Formats: sequence, C-alpha cells, structure tokens
Amino acid sequence: MTDTNPINILQDKFYKIKPAVRWCFFSILISGFVFHFASMTQKYFNYFEMGNIFSHMPFLQGDTLALGRWFLPVASNLFTYYSMPVWNTVLVLCYTGLAMGMVVDLMDIKSRFLGVMFGLCFASFPGIVCVLSYGVNSDDFSLALLLAVLSAYLVEKTKFGVIWGAIPLSMCLAAYQPYMSVTIGVIYCILFAYVIDKRPGFKQLVMKSIKAVAMMAAGFILYYAILKICMSVTGIGLSDYHGVDSMTSFTIKGIVKGIVYAYIYLLRYFLTKAYLYSVTAIVAHGLAIVAFVVLAVKLALSGKKETSWVTLVETIILIVVLPIGVNASPVLMADRVGAGVDRYMLFSLMLIWALLVFLLDRSSYEKGTRAAIWVGLAAMVVTIFVSNLVDQKAYYRMDATTQSVEAMMNRLAMRIEETPGWRGDMPVCLIGSNAIINDNYDVTVEELESVENMPGTFYRQGYSDEAVEQYFRVFLHFPMEHAGEEIKQNILKTPEYRKMKTYPDASSIKIINDTLVVKFEEE
Repeated sequence: MTDTNPINILQDKFYKIKPAVRWCFFSILISGFVFHFASMTQKYFNYFEMGNIFSHMPFLQGDTLALGRWFLPVASNLFTYYSMPVWNTVLVLCYTGLAMGMVVDLMDIKSRFLGVMFGLCFASFPGIVCVLSYGVNSDDFSLALLLAVLSAYLVEKTKFGVIWGAIPLSMCLAAYQPYMSVTIGVIYCILFAYVIDKRPGFKQLVMKSIKAVAMMAAGFILYYAILKICMSVTGIGLSDYHGVDSMTSFTIKGIVKGIVYAYIYLLRYFLTKAYLYSVTAIVAHGLAIVAFVVLAVKLALSGKKETSWVTLVETIILIVVLPIGVNASPVLMADRVGAGVDRYMLFSLMLIWALLVFLLDRSSYEKGTRAAIWVGLAAMVVTIFVSNLVDQKAYYRMDATTQSVEAMMNRLAMRIEETPGWRGDMPVCLIGSNAIINDNYDVTVEELESVENMPGTFYRQGYSDEAVEQYFRVFLHFPMEHAGEEIKQNILKTPEYRKMKTYPDASSIKIINDTLVVKFEEE
C-alpha cells in the first residue's frame, strides 16, 4: 500500500537527495547565518539602499527594462519588494545553497565533508556581502544565480536539456546578465568531471560541449526576443549603462580583450592583494594551484594506458582554458569590459573550489597524492578564514556608513527646524541631494578605505531628493512635502537662490517664495 502521509513522502524524498548535496546546502545556510549575521541584525543605509527605502519595484518599471532586465521586477514581487534584512539574507542563502547543491550533484561529489567544505568556501565569499548590500534587490540577484545554475543542471539532467535549460537562462539574463558566466562555469565543471570520470574521446567531448553551447545560444535568443517584445510594447529604449544598448555588439578586438581580462582577473583575485588583502591567502592559493594540477594529472593517468593519454591531453586543454571557463564575465562584456568587473560579478570564480573538491573526492590517499590532498584542504581552510575576515571588515564599514548617514540626516533635520519662519506644512525643495556628501565632508578614514573592490559597502554620492525626503518621513517622522519641479525651476531663477552657498554653509538653507530650499550643489 502506498504511503500517503505527506510528512513521510517528503522525508523519503529528502533522503533520496545525495548526502553531500544535503550537507552542502545546510553548510551554506548555517555558516551563512554566522558569516552574514551582521546583515541579518542591522539595517544598513548606503547610496543604493537610500534610493530604495520601502521601494516597491512595479512590473514595468522603466529603468529595469531599459537595463535589459525584464524579469527583475517579476523576481522582486515573488516574495518581497521591501528591504527586510533577515528575510533578504535568508533568501540569498537559500538560493545560493540550492544552486551550489546542484553543482555538487552535477559533479557527483560523494564525501559529506567535502560537500561541507565547498559550502563554507562559497558562503564566505565576500561577493555575497556586496549582494546583500543592495538590500531590496539582494534576493533578486541571488535568484539570478540560482537560475544560472539551474540552466546548466537541466541541460545535463533532462532529455531535452537544450530547450529546458534555455528557459531559466533567459530569466537569469533578464534579472542580471553577468551571471551567464556562472552557467558557463558550471558547464565547464560538468565537462571537467566528464573527462576525469568517463574518459571520453575527443568527439564525445566536443559533442557534449556543442549541446551546452546550443542551450546557451537558445537561452540568449529567447531572452533577447522577449526583451524586444517588451521594448516594442512599452516604447522604452535600452540604456547605455555599461553598454547595455550594445549588448549584442562584439568585435574581434573586444573578444580578445575579454579573454585577456578573464586571465588577468582570475590571477588578480587569487594571486594578488587586490581582493584578498592577505599574503597568507596568496601563498595558500599558489600551493593549491600546484595541488590542483598534480591531482588532475594523476587522475588523468590513472586509467587504461591506451586511453590515458587522450584523457591527459583533454585535461591539459581544460586546465589551460580554465580562466575562461570559470571567469567568463570579461569575455561576455567584450568591448564593454573596460566598465569594470565588480566582485559580485565574480561568483563563477568560486566554482574553482568545486573543481578542487571534485579532485579531492576522486583522489585516493596514497603516496604521490597525500601532500597534494593536505595542501588542497589547507588552502580551503585559509580561504574560508580570510574571506570571512573580509566579510566582517565590509560589514564594519557598512555600519560606519549607516551611522554617518543617520548623523547627517539628523543634523539636516535640526538645521531645518532652526530656520526662521519654517513650518511643518511648508514645501521643501532639495537641490542636488546627490552631493549631500560634498567637498565640505571630504573625510578619509584609512581603516574604512582599505577594504577595496567591495561595491555597495562604501561611502559615496548617490542620494536622490526622493530618497532623502522618504528617509525624513519614514525614519525621522519629519514633515517634508515635496515642492515639485515647477516650484524648483522658479526658485532656481531667483536672486536669493544664486546667493546661496552649498550645504553645510550657513546660507545653504533659506525660505524662498514660501518654500524651504536646501542647496547641496550648484544646479
């Protein structure tokens, strides 16, 4: 008789999941609560969050469609369109855990311990801090990461994978385009595992690669077709932000440049202080590279002598192109790579640890590999420690930024209240809130500036008039009625305004035409 108890059914399905996959997921979830505890217990305010305070992202928001992200407003409405630290962090960790669990499944990792180690490496990745710093959109970026991995999972695990994989890939591109590099990275991991485990001939390897390329091409075509339809219906054009308006434009020079940058950014991340700030981690990574090559070559030669040379050549080829395989973002950006590659675009680089875990899982503890195994494990431990240290430094800076924002807003509120003639029902005209941090507040704190390449965690201009007004109303319970564009234009023409200096000068706040005016920068 079939068991119809839903609890038993779910329990049965849960235990059918490979142990290493389960352990990887829960290691990311649990360790993530520790590594990113600060994100769950503190409401941070930075330039991005200030622009999205209790901000609802509607289905056809113009700026998201202009960036080519037609799925982003949909993703925002799946669970929450509010910035809620605990919920956002939980969603980010769950999406990340599910994604990396699929990677462990695809590579058929059998060791629970190694599943946990890979989970810890990924959960401590500082790029997650950058994603979480985007508050209301953090879970959307992580959903894009999950969709990127799901597309590779479906092309490998389903009969019509080219079709099924294209659907989540198109949605991934429509949420955050750079995460297509994660799809490429996972496919690279699949091919690497395929060579070591199945020892295919060149023809079989090429055919498997072509299937994956076909899925990615189908996914991009589907994404672009839907984008064109949305643009045609709404009349919205693509933005020139990071070259989005020319996203299908590639030149030979741009592609070559992207390939070169793929190698450069991989080496910068693992072998320089640009991202790690730690000589210890650089040394550990250097040794891990040696261990990686030793284990890969050893496994390639461990099969039958008549076929091992084919496997060895395939393995060497894969190692040579590894920087492109796990770091395709610069290649995808091609001519636009000069716009920069931020840390949260480098999630695919963390798949290197999946490759190392795979090699450790397949290697036997014998003479010739013992040292490499220990070095590989030690490198992972060092990476987890150093990455978590970077995480906490970034959260420390985010806390300092938040306190600075709160202090500035409180001081501004006090200045407004002290202005002779001010009334609570008086319209307020904020001119140039983007420069609320101007030359008068140009203070450098070396301890905070030392954490580089952590977008979203630093102190910078970008505070819109609407964001400041919303902050006053919501968090300070301060009456601030928006003056409107017509009133603003009339004020800009007055002699009184032209005599005003920028905030925080004593003349930066005045009442003009029964409107309170605060001048942050020259219009």
